[in-house]
Amino acid sequence: MSLRTVRCALAREVRARRSRVVFEAAAAREPQLAALGSPTAALSSLADEKPATLDARERIVAAILREHQANPQALWSALLLLACMPMLAHLCAALRATAARDEAEQTVVAAFLEAAAQVRLVPSGISAALQSATAHAARDAVGAQRRQALLHDDGEDDKQTPWVVPALGSAVAAPTAARSKDA
Repeated sequence: MSLRTVRCALAREVRARRSRVVFEAAAAREPQLAALGSPTAALSSLADEKPATLDARERIVAAILREHQANPQALWSALLLLACMPMLAHLCAALRATAARDEAEQTVVAAFLEAAAQVRLVPSGISAALQSATAHAARDAVGAQRRQALLHDDGEDDKQTPWVVPALGSAVAAPTAARSKDA
């Protein structure tokens, strides 16, 4: 599923009636959310990346993260993903060098949601902390996928699969997993 498709589904979630109910309950606990009044207003504020509004944006992201970590709801995930979509697209582009587009996008979205659930809420720089945690989680996921692929034996002993060695920039023959029965 592409990020564009995900973005449309997330926007529908933000506009859903159930999201307004969740938002209103959280607004009673979070003054930053109360000041916005609705999930769509929160989304509009998060989309404003002018330098003059960055501090307010950080406070909104922190309030949403607090709610997300205390009471995970689809609304909080949707708002966080939409707010950070430019960063996610950048990370996806970086991963596309080593993974297919859909795989890169799925990996980055999963890494972001993992990071959002675990990132420490710091007084400032929450967006940077989210970006860093997402990048680390995505790299860890890709590394785990690569290790799993290296350990996987498909039973085809006679075939040698070329490996791309990034440091060398060339393909080398992979060692066979087992010797043929004739040897």
